[in-house]
Amino acid sequence: MARGRILVVDDTGFNRMVIDRCLTSAGYKVIQASEGYTALQLLKSQPFDLVITDLKMAGLSGLELLIKTRAAGSESSPCPLLFSAQRSRKKTRFRQRS
Repeated sequence: MARGRILVVDDTGFNRMVIDRCLTSAGYKVIQASEGYTALQLLKSQPFDLVITDLKMAGLSGLELLIKTRAAGSESSPCPLLFSAQRSRKKTRFRQRS
């Protein structure tokens, strides 16, 4: 039996795969969405304990997803976790020069 249901939202498939593997091996049931609008539909139709979402995505961003989920006003809204895998351009340029 799964420890909880987690929705992972990221437009980068590799990121979704890594998070999915880590959480599944820890006993969680993981559902993936490749973009915010799909995630929003999943949130309306299924219960989740946690949402892990990329902050910057094309279409509906992670922050917009959070706002729309909260606006729906469901008491069973899952706890969101926002993240971004982007590096600043200055750090990237510095590392490339080194």
